Amino acid sequence: MAQRVAQDGGGSGVPGVTLSLADRFATVLDAGRRVASALTEDAVLAAVSEAAATLLRGERCVVIALDEEGRAQADASIDEPRTDPRRAVVERTLRAGATVVLSEEDLRADAGDSVEFGSVRSALCAPIFVRGKPTACLYVTHDLLGGLFAEEEERLATFIATLAGAALENAEGFCEVQALSTSLEQRVAERTAQLSASKERVEVALSLLSATLDSTADGILVVDSEGRIVNHNRKFVDMWRIPEGVLEAHEEDHAMAFVLNELCDRDAFLARVQELHEQPDAESHDEFLLEDERVFEGHSKPHRLGGRSVGRVWSFRDVSAQKGIQANLRRLADHDGLTGLINRRRFDEELAREAATAARSGGGLAALMLDIDGFKYVNDTLGHKAGDELIQSIATLMRERLRETDVLARLGGDEFAVLLPRTDAAGARRVADVLLEAIRNHGVLASGQRVTVTASIGVAMLGDSDAGGEGLMIDADRAMYDAKTEGRDRVSFWTATSADRAQPDTRYTWMQRIRHALEHDGFVLHTQPILDLATGVVLQHEVLLRMSGDDGTLLRPGSFLPSAERRGLITAIDRWVVRRAIELIATHERAGGKLRLEVNLSGKSIGDRELTELIQREITTTGIDPASLIFEITETATIANMDAARNFIAAITELGCQFALDDFGTGFGSFYYLKNLPVSYLKIDGDFITTLVDSEIDRLMVRAIVQTARGMGIKTIAEFVGDDPTQRLLHEYGVDMAQGFHIGYPANACDLSRTLAAQRPYAG
Repeated sequence: MAQRVAQDGGGSGVPGVTLSLADRFATVLDAGRRVASALTEDAVLAAVSEAAATLLRGERCVVIALDEEGRAQADASIDEPRTDPRRAVVERTLRAGATVVLSEEDLRADAGDSVEFGSVRSALCAPIFVRGKPTACLYVTHDLLGGLFAEEEERLATFIATLAGAALENAEGFCEVQALSTSLEQRVAERTAQLSASKERVEVALSLLSATLDSTADGILVVDSEGRIVNHNRKFVDMWRIPEGVLEAHEEDHAMAFVLNELCDRDAFLARVQELHEQPDAESHDEFLLEDERVFEGHSKPHRLGGRSVGRVWSFRDVSAQKGIQANLRRLADHDGLTGLINRRRFDEELAREAATAARSGGGLAALMLDIDGFKYVNDTLGHKAGDELIQSIATLMRERLRETDVLARLGGDEFAVLLPRTDAAGARRVADVLLEAIRNHGVLASGQRVTVTASIGVAMLGDSDAGGEGLMIDADRAMYDAKTEGRDRVSFWTATSADRAQPDTRYTWMQRIRHALEHDGFVLHTQPILDLATGVVLQHEVLLRMSGDDGTLLRPGSFLPSAERRGLITAIDRWVVRRAIELIATHERAGGKLRLEVNLSGKSIGDRELTELIQREITTTGIDPASLIFEITETATIANMDAARNFIAAITELGCQFALDDFGTGFGSFYYLKNLPVSYLKIDGDFITTLVDSEIDRLMVRAIVQTARGMGIKTIAEFVGDDPTQRLLHEYGVDMAQGFHIGYPANACDLSRTLAAQRPYAG
């Protein structure tokens, strides 16, 4: 509390002037009003000092602040006690608890002789109380000899002190109110700033939400509990083809009409909307087919606020492309990618079904095995593309000449199979003759010339077979081989009578030939290079199997492997190939070279314990690097043997060998197999590669396969690469390696050492 001093005061504030009673009363009132109206401590003290100087008969007036102990606080004048006795006066006043008036003698008695009083002859001191506690003292001195403060001055001093106490208490309250007001203003300002910041954050969040909604691939619609439109994004409008302004105007019925107009099953959609309206906490997942053949996935979830449902969020995604791909994958699982005919797996199912039906009804069932004569020559001389065109055109030709109830399949290569339900031998003969004649007169234009071929057809009847559907196809295969050996371009019929007449070496020709090849090295290994697209270096080779024919020609796998599979000889062939491949690797390693080979395994060998033991034994005996051996298995081979395939791969990879998943993409469960089989390579099926440059679907599939494989750390190999544009496109898509006639033709494995020496160093 600051101390206030007023000097040279008098009754009127002017020396020598005596005021009338009325004037003094008016002065008292005026001084009282000034003190009472002061709102701060400094203003109160200033008003008190001024009032004392005006109303009291003294030369000096000061307000002395007291500390918490009730002692006069030090100031410049009190620090020199020899000239001012005020400490003693304050102490006497506080002891008295009331206004005191002291003469010069009283002052000397209280302060002692050590204090020099100067001109002070008398003093008046009035305590100022705030809430009952002494806070300050009003101290006034008089210099006139023999003049004491009168009773009137004493009462005025008490009045001023009392008024000062009330004013100080009021000032404290005012200060508290002012501080509170300031605090409230500050808090209001802070809260306003917070609200402003929150509003800005909300606006940013809403802007971000709006941008997110507009950038998503899904169409979003938000409605309240009554179905009124709350929000939507641009994608929703575009997907359902709703005119501008309909949703903004909240025209719900109008918007619904546009949605219903797009749907095939409007009643089902309305029923779903009604169901969700009646069950506000329910979620839904639906698929909607549209009139323009688009397919939408629809998801609906409740919008909850405070634990209760206040509306619903609908999201729609256009899955037409994915559905198309899935349908294509399902088709590829059962169909040949080149011709669109059903494949061997699906044909076996149809064969079992038709054989069972024929056995029950007795309606008859004929089987035709058809092999194109001279196809290898076309493929080797005119190229893979010409061969594909020929196969496609013959497939179309045959389909056009068969009934809808007949079953036509491409079993592989240039081999076709036909089932003729409810057909007798004469009818089967007529169909075979029609097909033979049509193929003989058919031709395709390749490299500027017309190419024609013939076919060899074998026919068998179910009643003449002693082993059901499987025996039926074996007999048809035997008959087809007879047609080949009899000069080709003909139909050969297999009947029970001809079987009885046949010599053992005729009936079992294929079985004996395959067994003879196994026992006397009648098989020949060829290898085809696989190129690293990033470096241009040959990284590895695929082992391809050929069989020596009676005339010295080499037969391709499509000629003998189907028979080997049907006769249970395929696992023996696999073991023969594995032994020879390991010998080939060992020969190169002993010469200081390095060779990595891919070896195909049939589905029958998956899980073959003898093969696993053979691989382990041969690796140990030869000492080859196990990583130089890569085994290929196809998707279709794993379909019925998933557990066996997983265990087989685990056992072989534990030896240090690697695995490749061949023909990847032909099965519906492709990515399922990829997830569950620990393979190192994916060989992208040639059906996706041969038309890659011209087919957007194939390009989409290849990119998806590469992206998935790369994410799993699996290398990709493209098969059937036939030209430079395809190779460049594969490199652009990130495919790791390529294989096909454009990279290199298959060659006898005996020539591999010379071939490798002529190439760049083999990359390990």
